[in-house]
Amino acid sequence: MKITPQEIIRFIKEKSDHPMKLKELSNALGLSSREYDLFRIAVKELIASGKLVKLNRGRIGVAEELNVRVGTVSVAKGGFGFLITEGEPDDLFIPQSKLLTALDGDQVVARLDGMERGRKTGTVIKIVERGIRNIVGVYTKSPTFAFVVPDNKKSSAIFIFRLSFLKKQKMVRKLSA
Repeated sequence: MKITPQEIIRFIKEKSDHPMKLKELSNALGLSSREYDLFRIAVKELIASGKLVKLNRGRIGVAEELNVRVGTVSVAKGGFGFLITEGEPDDLFIPQSKLLTALDGDQVVARLDGMERGRKTGTVIKIVERGIRNIVGVYTKSPTFAFVVPDNKKSSAIFIFRLSFLKKQKMVRKLSA
C-alpha cells in the first residue's frame, strides 16, 4: 500500500490528537517495514515544504494547526525581517528582536503572533537550515575578544569570538566565519 503525502496530512489532522514521532505515526497508519522507507522520505519532503513541522523530541505536526509557518527569512537593512512562505500570498513581518539568530536567506519555523499595523507578525522559534555558510566581513581585535562586522548590509549581526578561538586562525583584515 503506497501512502500519499495528502493522506499523511489528512491522517494527522483527522485521526491524531497530538503530534507523533515518525515511528509512532507509521504504526498508527498500519504501514509495514517495507513501506516505512518511502513513508519517511514523504514525511521529510512534507517537512521541507513547510506543510509539516518537526517539533522538539522529534514529534511531527501540521504547520497550519500549530499556528506556525516554515519559510525563508529576508532581512531588511533596518534589521527586521520578513518570512516568505511558498504558497502564502502575504509575508510575515518579524521584528529584529524576534529573529533569534536568523540571517538573511535562512529557512526557519516562525510562530504567528497576531496582527500589528494591519500586518501579520511572527517570532522565529527554530532555524531549520542556514542559507549562507560563510560570512565575510571586517575583523577587529580587542584585548579580550574579536569581532566581525559582516560586509552584507542586510545583516545587523556582529559575530563575537573569544581570542583563544582565534589564536589558531590566520590574522587577516577579512575573516570568513
